Amino acid sequence: FESLYTRITEHKVLRDKNKKLKIGYISPDFYVHSVSYFIESILKNHDHSQFHVVCYSNVVMPDQKTERLKSYSDEWIEIYDSATEDVVKMIQDHQIDILVELAGHTANNRLDVVACKPAPVQISWIGYPNTTGLTTVDYRFTDAVVDPPETNQKYTEELIRLPKVFLNYTPASNVGDTVPLPVLYNKLSLIHI
Repeated sequence: FESLYTRITEHKVLRDKNKKLKIGYISPDFYVHSVSYFIESILKNHDHSQFHVVCYSNVVMPDQKTERLKSYSDEWIEIYDSATEDVVKMIQDHQIDILVELAGHTANNRLDVVACKPAPVQISWIGYPNTTGLTTVDYRFTDAVVDPPETNQKYTEELIRLPKVFLNYTPASNVGDTVPLPVLYNKLSLIHI
């Protein structure tokens, strides 16, 4: 797969310790999808005085969650139906320092873009807890439960095991109140087999 794409070897990223670090997130899951519940708090809590956040959205059908996620980024770029070379050029033109790929081998991913290595550092995270198989992806965020240090699994990425867990869940805002378990107020006895 990777051999089908031209790999970029030089990046136009500015090396200036005083500039904001530009982080790009590329995903088809910036809508009510399981990945969105794990990326929301990350996007919401970026320190925009130190980071410039660009989201490359490959969403097929945007929804209200898409609109909320948009509000957390400095730039939001729709890339659905965009050609590989066009998205690669966008990422290069934005001078993204770190590109975080959030889908892996799931539907509507843009591994075609990642295979070209449009950013000097590329990371896979959240949507697919296994290797991308691409040598253009430098790292994969994980933890010691998902990927135990003694694993024999082969990865093309270097694993970065986060201290506790590699996911941070943000519950839906429209979830109702919790109620007591029905067994507690129905006076039903539990049957043991």
